[in-house]
Amino acid sequence: MTCREAEALISAYVDRELDVAASLQMDAHVAACAGCTAALQRTEALQAAMRSAPLTFAPPADLERRVRAAIRREMPARDTLLRRAVRWGAMPAAAAAAAALTWVLLVRVDGNGGEQRIAEELVGAHVRSLMVEHLVDVPSSDQHTVRPWFNGKIDFAPAVGDYTASGFPLVGGRVDYIDGRAVAALVYRHQQHLINVFIAPAGADRWPGGAVDAHGYHLLHWSDAGLSYWAISDVSPPALQTLAELIRHARLE
Repeated sequence: MTCREAEALISAYVDRELDVAASLQMDAHVAACAGCTAALQRTEALQAAMRSAPLTFAPPADLERRVRAAIRREMPARDTLLRRAVRWGAMPAAAAAAAALTWVLLVRVDGNGGEQRIAEELVGAHVRSLMVEHLVDVPSSDQHTVRPWFNGKIDFAPAVGDYTASGFPLVGGRVDYIDGRAVAALVYRHQQHLINVFIAPAGADRWPGGAVDAHGYHLLHWSDAGLSYWAISDVSPPALQTLAELIRHARLE
């Protein structure tokens, strides 16, 4: 064993991560090499110092109280959200009937229970897709490219369409995880806004129904042909309804 080979193995040797043969070779080399012996001693000293150093941090006793208070100050007032929900409910009845969507307005931002948790997961998945380079796994506006890509990755076949002519071009798709299961996520663009449409088998999920406003994002849910859909974005609720109508009508054609 050369000194260069020994230097690359010193950390693993100190942590007892080498196999028996490599450990015996290191034992013999260190015993005969003063330079590698010194390097080994420095590594062992550093390890001992790190073990004894106070590397943990104890947060102040009132940290949780201050964080919760800050969150309450930042969250919009409940009555404001209720007024917004009433305004959304004034959408044309004919359009809602044509889309066959049930608009049950729920404001559960500060509520408890499984529905609120699932809504939080959906919003979190949408935000993460915008913050990291994981908006799509298959970047394509071709529905015949995106739909086959899901084969073998999820246990159902999502309907995929491109609605560029109506102002909702398809950006691509990816697999995401909501409520502990793999779901399809289709990404659409409307003007300068991105829309995530999450799809899972209907009846197998516990997603809340209707429309929800959470943390500044608008969410619309509907079920069709055995699938459950969630559209999430910061676009206006009527824009989400338009996309939902396009998705449903495309399946009927």
